[in-house]
Amino acid sequence: QQQQQQQQQQQQQSSQQPQQPQAQPLILCEDAEALLSDEELAQADGALGLLLHADDEARATAVATTLRMCTNVAAQPEEEKFRSVRMSSRAFQTRVAAVEGGLAVMLAAGFDVVVQETGEDCLVFRGAGRGEDGAAPPRLSYIISRLREMAA
Repeated sequence: QQQQQQQQQQQQQSSQQPQQPQAQPLILCEDAEALLSDEELAQADGALGLLLHADDEARATAVATTLRMCTNVAAQPEEEKFRSVRMSSRAFQTRVAAVEGGLAVMLAAGFDVVVQETGEDCLVFRGAGRGEDGAAPPRLSYIISRLREMAA
């Protein structure tokens, strides 16, 4: 009987804990390219083009990392941990910032450099969440589509 009471208490406690938001299926804006301004397209294509100058290994790492970061924020835009990254983190520095075009791709996707109260630089996704159709914003959708092409 005592075990039953303990199990009931554990069940009550676990049901009272906040649920983690579930990732929604990633839906990209189908007409992203058509919705972007000429300036936004030029920024995105220029940034992606810079990645082509990197050696194969560095480029593959930068593409995989930026693709994962962009996909995470597109799938769960309300999740704060996906909306920002410390620019001083070792992983970001070696996988993205050290590769020509890596930072530019993040900026083209809708991330901005923001100085935190601590004085630390962070990349913060300032773009909107999902549109009415559930799709990721056009800039982010375009970058994800192009990074997927590069990763293939």
